[in-house]
Amino acid sequence: MSRNLPLNQKIDGDFVKAKKPAFPLVGYKSKLPQGVADEIVKEVLEKETLSLQDFKLSEFKLKMKGSLREIPMSYRNLKIDLQEEMATFKFWLKKGSYATVLIREFTKSCPYEGCS
Repeated sequence: MSRNLPLNQKIDGDFVKAKKPAFPLVGYKSKLPQGVADEIVKEVLEKETLSLQDFKLSEFKLKMKGSLREIPMSYRNLKIDLQEEMATFKFWLKKGSYATVLIREFTKSCPYEGCS
């Protein structure tokens, strides 16, 4: 987003899943994108001091191969119940989508340092 790239259109190097742009959820078997998308993924991995092998922790029997997620995220059946100072959200998301990501769009909260 900080690069002012479109979220609903394919950019150079993007993966495609179900005819929509997709971003990689990086894992130890991830195929990294090419072009601009590659630069973004490598920049994030470097900033977080991660390598692909960091997603395989044999000693804890934890591992993530990696996968793709369609963008933009789709939701259905959104219902919001507002009462005093509390909101209750009900919705349906595709498998692999994260409710926290959708809720953040409604609340516009910033979960990490450096975002606005």
